[in-house]
Amino acid sequence: MHPRYVAQVLRDRGVQAPAVEQIGAYLRSLDPASQNETHERIRKIAQGVDERDDVAALLEGIGSAARPPATQEPKSTDRAAVATGQSTSQAADTRNSQTTALLRAHGMHVYAKSAALKIELDTLRTADADATPRYTLQIEATRWHDGRFAWERKIPFQLTARELPVLASFLLGFAGSTLVFSNHGPNTDKRLEIEDQGGKLYVKLSYAGRSPIPVPVEAPDVFAWGELCLVALRLNRSMLDGEATVALLRRLGKMIGSR
Repeated sequence: MHPRYVAQVLRDRGVQAPAVEQIGAYLRSLDPASQNETHERIRKIAQGVDERDDVAALLEGIGSAARPPATQEPKSTDRAAVATGQSTSQAADTRNSQTTALLRAHGMHVYAKSAALKIELDTLRTADADATPRYTLQIEATRWHDGRFAWERKIPFQLTARELPVLASFLLGFAGSTLVFSNHGPNTDKRLEIEDQGGKLYVKLSYAGRSPIPVPVEAPDVFAWGELCLVALRLNRSMLDGEATVALLRRLGKMIGSR
């Protein structure tokens, strides 16, 4: 199993992947029995059927592997960082912050009587500063508290690369009447539920130890939400036109509905 594949599986789950070299060192350190166990764990993570502790166990194992010494010449972006007095990680953080700020300027809010949603374009977290950005949606929910919406108490939820087209298919009406994404967050206890009630969507965002935050989403906001999904998908696959994207989402919806 190639270390780059393992890194991509973790990124698709919204997890910051360790360096490819460190993943490779970990895979090479495994005995045959551990290799089989690890490959099965990665397969389950890739398919979204992993157990509660699978992601954490994989990251812990990779973290225990010694990072090999760097012998290659710094990349061009590393030289640029040195020239400006920044470390490579600082330069990457600056680029990522600028990109995120630009994307989040084009988000949307959904307000209800006692709760609210914020939905924004975002980039998937990655450990590779030079990787091509992959776009997704960040969804945040909070309650009305003390005469205002308490965003400092929000529950954030970032869709993985695998979940984004599923959500888009659902919002376009191709994938049934209910949708659930779970096993998110460092403790795999965040959960997003969406129910199509005909005249509106009913969204609930929750994590263990706190009651769900429910927010109804009316038709005009469903349109804006679906639009953000399609924008993110097109940013990831710019070679596909709108018609091809919708055709694929329709096919995906049929497959989801048949399960």
